[in-house]
Amino acid sequence: MIARRDDLWRAEAGLTLIEALASLALMGVILSFLSLITAQWLPAWSRTFDRVQRSEALMTAMDRMAADITAAEIVRIERRSKAVLFDGGDRTLTLVRNAIGPNAVPGLEIVRIGETTDRQGPAVVRSRAAFSPGTRGVDAAAGAVVMLRAPYRVTFAYAAPDKIWKQAWRGSDKMPAAVLLTIEDAGRRMPPISRIVPVRAEISAEALCSQQSGCSGEDGKSPETQSVDPAHPDGKPPSLEDVSKGLR
Repeated sequence: MIARRDDLWRAEAGLTLIEALASLALMGVILSFLSLITAQWLPAWSRTFDRVQRSEALMTAMDRMAADITAAEIVRIERRSKAVLFDGGDRTLTLVRNAIGPNAVPGLEIVRIGETTDRQGPAVVRSRAAFSPGTRGVDAAAGAVVMLRAPYRVTFAYAAPDKIWKQAWRGSDKMPAAVLLTIEDAGRRMPPISRIVPVRAEISAEALCSQQSGCSGEDGKSPETQSVDPAHPDGKPPSLEDVSKGLR
């Protein structure tokens, strides 16, 4: 009696050969459907992921360029010149701003944003160097950081307070009121991305000279011919009456 029960339990404990084959066939059908769905979904996911990464890279580059343009400072090309050091073309822009960064030396730096070519091909590069009097430009390879690579290109346009856009801004005694920054895809896979960046410093060099007496002295003489009070090398301090009147 006990032996029969053991034989019956052993017969019911496993699967028959037909049941095993049916299970394998069903598993194969399920796996084929999963592979078909994955093959259709994976390329779309990969394209979406690449598009998101590309958009983030473009926005990061645009934010970096916009930060430089907004922080542009008024610096005259020469001591006796009223022209400011802001050289803008349709593909290249050179300006002066305060140095930033963890390893930056305090002071002004000259920044160039424009296209150049390296071993990997055309690229939009941000170059910078410490500013010194008489400097008008910076080598494209000086402290170069690649911001965009082909097929992406950057174009600039400039507007005065009259809101008339120009392709270039050179040799002016004023800073532009705004810069139109556009990133284009030469492969035409995406539409252009544009941003209007206001320039914080909009005062003219002539107004700057009149405020700081930097272009000529109060008596019409150049700064080199003016006498300096040894007690006050930086100029005579304002009097109490001047302060109370709000002259400074």
